[in-house]
Amino acid sequence: MPYTATIDTATGTFESNMQQRIPSYALFSESLDQPPQLAIHIEAIAERSRKHDWTIASHRHPQLFQFIYIAKGQARVGLDGDVHQCANQTLISIPPFCVHDFVFSPDTMGYVLSIDARLEALSKIDLGLSAKAQVFSRVDDEQLLRLLKDILEEYTSSHSHRANTLEALIQLWCIYIRRRFVLEAPNSTASARFLSFIQLLDQHHTNSHEVSFYAQKLNISNPTLNRICQRNRGISAKQMILNRIIDEAIRRLVYTRMPIDTIGYELGFNDPSYFARFFKRQTKQSPKDFRQNHRR
Repeated sequence: MPYTATIDTATGTFESNMQQRIPSYALFSESLDQPPQLAIHIEAIAERSRKHDWTIASHRHPQLFQFIYIAKGQARVGLDGDVHQCANQTLISIPPFCVHDFVFSPDTMGYVLSIDARLEALSKIDLGLSAKAQVFSRVDDEQLLRLLKDILEEYTSSHSHRANTLEALIQLWCIYIRRRFVLEAPNSTASARFLSFIQLLDQHHTNSHEVSFYAQKLNISNPTLNRICQRNRGISAKQMILNRIIDEAIRRLVYTRMPIDTIGYELGFNDPSYFARFFKRQTKQSPKDFRQNHRR
């Protein structure tokens, strides 16, 4: 289905790193609850970063999958609390909800490609990068650069059938990423269901911790969901759920001043002491110690 709309470029204003909640931005002009009409956005790194002294503070995009390609320059990149020093020819993939921040060297050259996670073309191609942000160094690839330049040229054009062409280019981008960086079996019904499971986890991990809830949503049995998770990630569906809860807890501990009891409540734990025990069992540290050891 063709997409036509504009992008709100005013969302480059970010709050400080440590606040009560993690800033979340749609980037697109529509609200977080409504699918945008134009489901992609692309710009040069400098376009937004130069306005903010080459520094982008911690934030996340609940419904965007982003790719950052640093063609030339250096950057300090924060991804869910981990810090990466990146240089020339680095590709960074950032799935929805991942908290990220950047400090670029002046005049860094490259691209920021944002794709709405609900775009049909994206949902049909399991990128295999949806669980964690990843950094790929020394990506000296003419095809990657050509694709990004073609997407930017079409995005900024007023050509007829622009939206259809952009969708086709995004499909090519997804196929390129899969072939170049993802070592998995070809797309199948099982991998499509796995991607749907991850999307359901993003939506419901704060209030639904049982495998049966997600299996029912996917119209499959618990054992089938477990086999799908084992095939795609090598762990059980239950561990996938626990990992998603821990990921969100870590993000809030590291990037906000939210009280630990409140973090537990918002992640579906009515008993603060049970949340503390759960967190320590999964990470070997109490929430308090983890926050102190990872204070930004």
